Amino acid sequence: MRKFKDEDLYEMIDYELAVFGDIAAEDRKYRRLIVEVLAQIPEEAREKALEEGIFIIAGNITGASLPFYPFPCIDESELRKLIKEAESLEHFLKKRLIILNFALMEKAGYTEDEMKAVIAHEIAHLVLDHPSTGKWEKIQREADDLIEKWGFQRTENIMKGE
Repeated sequence: MRKFKDEDLYEMIDYELAVFGDIAAEDRKYRRLIVEVLAQIPEEAREKALEEGIFIIAGNITGASLPFYPFPCIDESELRKLIKEAESLEHFLKKRLIILNFALMEKAGYTEDEMKAVIAHEIAHLVLDHPSTGKWEKIQREADDLIEKWGFQRTENIMKGE
């Protein structure tokens, strides 16, 4: 059951959402999680994410808003290849790629609320126009500060197992 009342908002977001990635039975569930996160964040942030972002379901990383660097990295060589390909694609599309690996989050035992926090965290990087370089801890903290204002738990707490 949806956690918000405005069915029109849900349908609009679902229609506007650009999601690419592996085709699997679970994709509908993951798309629903992305839509629910977008419905919960402020309208201005939602519009920016829908206009400037493309959500990608991909392997071996938990979440990333490229050109921002993902966390946590499982395979560094694959990550570097993905970043290079994504930056090239972003330049061509003029969009930010928000890469999410729900299979890895499931394997790590993330709850739906924790997955939503990761989604929100990556959207926050896009909303905050975070660059791909800078002070890693500061950028992560800024994204977590914003998602906390939006009503999501901090991803640093998820990573610590809290």
